[in-house]
Amino acid sequence: MYSNLTRVVMVSWLFLVLILNSSYTASLSSMLTVKQLRPNVTDIEWLRRNNVKIGCDGDSFVRSFLEKVERFKSENIINITDEYKFDDAFANNSIAVAFLELPYEKVFISEYCRRYNGSTPRTRFGGLGF
Repeated sequence: MYSNLTRVVMVSWLFLVLILNSSYTASLSSMLTVKQLRPNVTDIEWLRRNNVKIGCDGDSFVRSFLEKVERFKSENIINITDEYKFDDAFANNSIAVAFLELPYEKVFISEYCRRYNGSTPRTRFGGLGF
């Protein structure tokens, strides 16, 4: 190494290579070790066939949608009045699945993101109309 400028450039490149190497190693190890959340139930037909108890917000259109369109039995649909009570219902196994409106699902998932995950609906239906 002949000059101070060469030393500065060389140290800068070595520092950059060190950061890139550690970043790559960290992301690779996290991909290999982190358990991925996978839903236990992947099909709505399975829920209907096995008469699984499902939870929904009782004062929304979701209950009537589940009964009329998806043809769930009304005795298998549990009304849960508060978004924060879904966690208790899952914990004591009174429901296996929750059907929520998208804003409520986002709030629930943001609150309990380590234990639950959400999925997108396979069918789309009308939203709010005026």
